[in-house]
Amino acid sequence: MLPNVNDFWQIILSQLTLRISTESVDWLQTNVIPIRADDTELVLQVAKPFHKIWLENNLFTDLQAVVNEMNGAPLAVSIMTASETNPVSSSLSDSSLIPPLTQTLSLTQEERSAYLAKLPEVPPTPPAVPTVSPPLPVLPTEQSTTPARAELPVHTGIPINQEYTFANFIVGKPNQMAFASAKAVAEAPAQQQNPFFIYGKSGLGKTHLMHAICNHVRTHTPEKTVLFLTSEQFTNDFISSLSKRDINLNQQFREKYRNVDYLLIDDVQFFGKKDGTQEEFFHTFNELLNYSKQIVMTCDRLPEDIEEIENRLTSRFSAGLVVEIKPPDFEIRSAYLQQLATAEHFPLGADSIQFIAENFYQNMRDVEKAFNRILTYYGIEQQTNHLTGPISLEQTKEYLADLLPKNKRKPLDAEMIIAEIARFYKVDRKKILGKSRPKNIATARQVSMYLCRELLDWSFTQIGSFFSRDHTTIIYAYEKITKKINTDTSFKEEIQHMKRQLVGDDSVQ
Repeated sequence: MLPNVNDFWQIILSQLTLRISTESVDWLQTNVIPIRADDTELVLQVAKPFHKIWLENNLFTDLQAVVNEMNGAPLAVSIMTASETNPVSSSLSDSSLIPPLTQTLSLTQEERSAYLAKLPEVPPTPPAVPTVSPPLPVLPTEQSTTPARAELPVHTGIPINQEYTFANFIVGKPNQMAFASAKAVAEAPAQQQNPFFIYGKSGLGKTHLMHAICNHVRTHTPEKTVLFLTSEQFTNDFISSLSKRDINLNQQFREKYRNVDYLLIDDVQFFGKKDGTQEEFFHTFNELLNYSKQIVMTCDRLPEDIEEIENRLTSRFSAGLVVEIKPPDFEIRSAYLQQLATAEHFPLGADSIQFIAENFYQNMRDVEKAFNRILTYYGIEQQTNHLTGPISLEQTKEYLADLLPKNKRKPLDAEMIIAEIARFYKVDRKKILGKSRPKNIATARQVSMYLCRELLDWSFTQIGSFFSRDHTTIIYAYEKITKKINTDTSFKEEIQHMKRQLVGDDSVQ
C-alpha cells in the first residue's frame, strides 16, 4: 500500500538530511504540517507568516528538489499559514495518495516498502503547529508580531543535479584550468578566486561545474547556504519585488540574495540591456564581497564583450579569476562516450567511439546527442528486427548519417529511406519490401515510395523496379500519400519530420 501524505512527508524529511543541516530539518519537523497531497500539489501549513517567509527564502529550493525527486515527477509545493486554510486532517484516504511516488527513481518497490516499514508510526491527526519558534536563527524576533504582509513569489532557482560532480567531470587540457579552479572555489571559498567567472560556448561543461560546486559544498560543508540560479531568474525575482511597490518585498529580495555563502549565477550575458537589474546586482555583488561570500558566474563570452553592460560591473566580473573552458578534444570526447556507454550498459565498440568522437567535436551536447540517437535507434531495431550482440560500425554510421557534417554524409539512397521509415513506424524493413498488407505496413510502404519520388527524384518506373511493383501501383501510392498530406495536418507533420531526419535540414517543408 502506498504511503499517505504523512508518510510521504517523513520520506521528504529523511532525504533532506542529505542536503541541509540537521537543525534545519528539525525546524521543518517542528513547524510544518503536511495538509494534503494529490497528483499535482503538496500543501504544507505553518503557524505564522514569518515562518512561511523564512521557509520560502531559505529552504524552499532544497525542499522542492527533494519532493520532485521522491515523487518521480514535478509536484508543486504550496506553503499556507494557519490563517489561510482551515485545519484539515492530514490522514488521507487511499484515493488521495500520491500515485507518482511509485515512479521514484532512487528506490525500488521492495526498497521503498522496507524503508516505510522502518518509519515511526504517524498519528492519524497531527499535533497543532507550535506558535513558538525553535532556537534556529530565522528572522528577527520582532517580525513574529507584525501583521501578514505581501510576499515575494518564490523562484526556487535551479534544482541541483546530484549526478553532476567533480568525480564524473572528464578533465583534459581544454578544461583543466576551469576544473581545478572550480574545485578550489568549492573547497576554499572567497579567496583569490572571488568572483570566479567561467566563460565559453554552450555545451562545454560550464553548468556541470556549477552543479559540482553546489554538490561539493553540500557534501563537505552542509552548514553553508548555496543559491544557484540563472540571470533570468534573478531578473524575474527583482521585477516581482518591485511590482507592488512594497518595501517589504524589496527587503525579502535582498535578504534572499545577500544572506548566502555561495551565489552562483548562470548566463550573466543576459544582464545586458537590463539597467535596473544591473543596478541591483551591483549592490548585491558588493554586499557579498564585503562579507567574504563566494560569487560564481558563467557566461558565453569575456566580461568586456558582454553587450550593453555597465563598466563598473565589467570591472568587478574581471576582478577575481576569469577562466575559459574550451571545446573538448578527441580524448575528452572519447572518454565521455565511454562513460555514457558504461552508465547505460550499452555495447558501444572502440571503432564506433572513434567515429563519433572524430565527427562530433563542437561540444559535449553534440556528442551526447549522437550517443542518444544510437541508443534509441538500436533499441528500436532490437525490438523490430530482433538484433543481438554489440552495435557495428556500419550501424553507427547509418544511425548518425543525417547528423553528420554535410561534407561527411553518405548520399541519400532508398535503403536509408526505408530504414528511417521502418524505425518511425516500428516495422521490419523486410515487410516494407514484401507483400504483407496490414494497414500499418501498407502505410509505411506507400510513404517509402512517396519519399523515394520526392527525395531521390526517381521515376515511377525506377521506384516500381526497386519495390518489385508495377509503376501504376507506385503512382497510386504517391497520389494517395499526397492527398493525405493535404488533408491531414498531423500526417503532414510526420512526413516533414521524416524528411528532416533524412536530409538533416530544418528548413524542409
